[in-house]
Amino acid sequence: MKINATLAGAILRAFESSAGKFGRTISANADGITISGTNATLRVAIPSATLAPVTYARDIARDMITGATVTPTDTGATVTNGKGLSFTIPNAPDAPPALAPVPNGVPVNPADVAWVASASATDYGMPILCAVRFDGDKVAATDRFRLHVADLPMPCAGTVPAASVAWLARVPAATVAIDTDLGVATIASGSISLTVRTVLGDFPNFGNIIPETTHPVMPAENVAIVKPYLADKAVCAVKVSATGADVFGFRPKSKTPGDVLATVNATSAGQTFTVNAAYLGAALAGCQGAIESADTAEMITRPLVIRDGSRMALLMPIRN
Repeated sequence: MKINATLAGAILRAFESSAGKFGRTISANADGITISGTNATLRVAIPSATLAPVTYARDIARDMITGATVTPTDTGATVTNGKGLSFTIPNAPDAPPALAPVPNGVPVNPADVAWVASASATDYGMPILCAVRFDGDKVAATDRFRLHVADLPMPCAGTVPAASVAWLARVPAATVAIDTDLGVATIASGSISLTVRTVLGDFPNFGNIIPETTHPVMPAENVAIVKPYLADKAVCAVKVSATGADVFGFRPKSKTPGDVLATVNATSAGQTFTVNAAYLGAALAGCQGAIESADTAEMITRPLVIRDGSRMALLMPIRN
């Protein structure tokens, strides 16, 4: 697998998001480069005689893993990155220990995992929701307003930071291994492996809110009519009724729906609902089916459901 600058940037962002707030160290030897933080370790295999054993700290070039060479010095190392730029980094006397990779990874569909992760929260005040749950036979993520689920048989369960798997959207194949006793997980693809500490806490019991029965409210062909509007960042929400779909822009200086930007000939089957445009767009990026409504008498607002093979998205509509 070729590591280009775009993939390298995505991998390093995943590492930085999971590594913690404290110092970074980078070790290089004949096998490749290891970048370590408090809560994560990134390994990139770069077999090359130009790599010498050395440890240095903190500065990380965005594309250094695309073809870096390392030359040791008395005080650290000189690194030449993939663009031919050289810089010097001093030794790190108090390096955090690298996390040992978890062996025997289970093959996963990276597109499934990355799509599920797109439903995770971004409010780091609730770290358990900024994560992806591997739950034995499914993988899931939720931010309380939506839920993405995909089938994924695994021999063990664990919760990993969502940022640590987002880069899988750019790779063709991957494996995931979780050690529940040590509280670490390894996400690997080709020459790259990212080992992170799992997230502590109880992930929401998403199985309880997956509806057993649903009824159709918007056929797939009508969903396809609305979908192109969802890519516009000026679009806030979509209201669908029996007469058509209104596409709303943002209210000035607010995150709430404002004026109607367009009305399209995409109708629902008797039920009017309004849904967050960004959430619906993210769901449709992985599910191409019709929109259904959950037959859930216990809930005042019935969630919307989109199914596509082994994937399912659940969205809470905006209350009118």
